[in-house]
Amino acid sequence: MVRQRRMVHRFERRQAPDGVLRDVLDKALHAPSAGFSQGLELVVLRDPAGVDLFFRTTDPEGLSEKVFSVSSWRPPTVVLVFVDSTAYTDRYAEPDKIGFGLDDPERWPVPYWYVDAGMS
Repeated sequence: MVRQRRMVHRFERRQAPDGVLRDVLDKALHAPSAGFSQGLELVVLRDPAGVDLFFRTTDPEGLSEKVFSVSSWRPPTVVLVFVDSTAYTDRYAEPDKIGFGLDDPERWPVPYWYVDAGMS
């Protein structure tokens, strides 16, 4: 439950049950987005080889392994969050939103695609 969240310092080696993962990701995809732009994509890595490739690719020098032991920091599932700024600018180019002048990403005072991704 979101209300009972806590900081995680150690990950269990077991996968979250499929139903739990689906529920969490469903809630993330239903978070508010500016203008209901829905410019969010989630990619889930659950296969151990895929998770390992992710960490080898994003931390090729193994810096995190020098600070933490692999068993205590590497989670069994990784969710990658991608944003699409054009979903926002396209939405704000529609007739009901064009008056805000946000059909150009340079005009956004805050890039809400990142804010919305963080909220998700």
